[in-house]
Amino acid sequence: MSKFTDEIIDFIRTEKWTFAKTMPEWPHEYLVRERVDELLFVKTAEHIRENGYEGKFYSKTIIYFESDGYIYWTMGAPINETTIINRTEKGNSYEERLKNGTLPKQDNKKNMTSGTRNDLLLNLLLILTQARAKKAFNLFDVMHHGTNEKQLSNIFAWLFHSGQTHELGDAFVRIFVDEVNIGRDEPIEIEEYSVFQEVNTSKPGKPMDIADIVLEGDKTVIVVENYHSSSGHGHSFYGYQEYGARDGKRSVVVLLCETIGSSLQTDGWENAPVVTYSNLVKKLYSLIQNDTNYKHAFPLQYGFIIQMEDNFVKGRQINDSASIDFINTLLASGEGEFFRKADAAAAANDLGEYLKEEAIHRFNESREMLNSVKSKLKLFANTTFKHQVNDNKTVFDNASIGYQGIYQWTVNLSKSGEVILQLKFGPSAWFANEKDKDWKLKVANADYSHIFITNCRTKEIRQSAVILKEVLDGLSPDNTKLCEEFLDLISD
Repeated sequence: MSKFTDEIIDFIRTEKWTFAKTMPEWPHEYLVRERVDELLFVKTAEHIRENGYEGKFYSKTIIYFESDGYIYWTMGAPINETTIINRTEKGNSYEERLKNGTLPKQDNKKNMTSGTRNDLLLNLLLILTQARAKKAFNLFDVMHHGTNEKQLSNIFAWLFHSGQTHELGDAFVRIFVDEVNIGRDEPIEIEEYSVFQEVNTSKPGKPMDIADIVLEGDKTVIVVENYHSSSGHGHSFYGYQEYGARDGKRSVVVLLCETIGSSLQTDGWENAPVVTYSNLVKKLYSLIQNDTNYKHAFPLQYGFIIQMEDNFVKGRQINDSASIDFINTLLASGEGEFFRKADAAAAANDLGEYLKEEAIHRFNESREMLNSVKSKLKLFANTTFKHQVNDNKTVFDNASIGYQGIYQWTVNLSKSGEVILQLKFGPSAWFANEKDKDWKLKVANADYSHIFITNCRTKEIRQSAVILKEVLDGLSPDNTKLCEEFLDLISD
């Protein structure tokens, strides 16, 4: 085994290696091709390949190279497609740990609560992409409406007005009063209310104290403080109460909010009934859903209330669920320290930097794996597979691959220069099946750990029984699954 040259030794000693944080059970570090001198990177990778020895990582065969107490390796893709060089101290290598009985325990049932950092990146990616998944049209999102208390007060005041264009009469007032009456010994009576906004509740000569909405009836005055949480946030509960009782009427002060936080209710506000947006809108939505006449007579108003339900009820449930998953994933991965910072932006930046390095490492290793699949699949197609498929007649005479774009993970099978069939996998299979409208017959509930086969003439995609790991391990000459699937595809 030839030793590293002085040039390579100087390169690996002076470059800054990055520790792979997402695999603490397999301590190792790596260099990324695009961050270092490319010529020296290639020379190092070539030296490892040409002078190394075959070893194992579980069932996978890897070319390793040992130097000065370290074990070096790449992922096996062609040199021009290799983007990562890895190394670990010899004592942490698979062979040494196997010999010493110190291999980490493998848990095939790992899930989000596995308690290791190894799954953090993938689990957070899943949560964040689901949260950003394409949403249905919603008027509130388009207008950025309903994001502060005045905008929301305008909506609720409109609904409180029994003679307004919503054509609901006093239905919303009844829903609201029912909510306020929950747990009250002396319920408020339903009566006709006048609706006022931005009402100064202070006595003459005193600093202004503006209530968001006031409902005034002959017997009762309901003073409403609208805020995102159940807090008086500086307003006077007793001032509001006194204002409502100024003409000898019954005065009720209510907190209207998005979220309830009992600890925020102090200085008298603990006596205020709390009504949430979601409860009000949910009951209004239920009311009109059961009223066929209303839906047909007032389709625009009905559509608006549907949008409200989507924004205030469904949207809140989805956001809460995503937040719980996000918190659970960080804590289960041992990264709860990120919550120590009160500044959300600073905590997010720290988390982003932490994940950035791991994402780069994962992307580079993944691309190398995909390129290795591509090379092995092309070789199989030009040898064993060609003989299997062309047993009786020539179906294709050449297998070729591309090197750029989303379709670079495709093996093209052509006859007389025309691409007739394809083997697709990974991102190329995903794009063809999920995004490319040229393909007409597609796979529902696709599993992208499999190879996909396509008929370019009929524009059909099918999922093969062959999985990527089989290709990486090497398809045997007597493996006829792909051949049978292709013959079935072209015969239909």
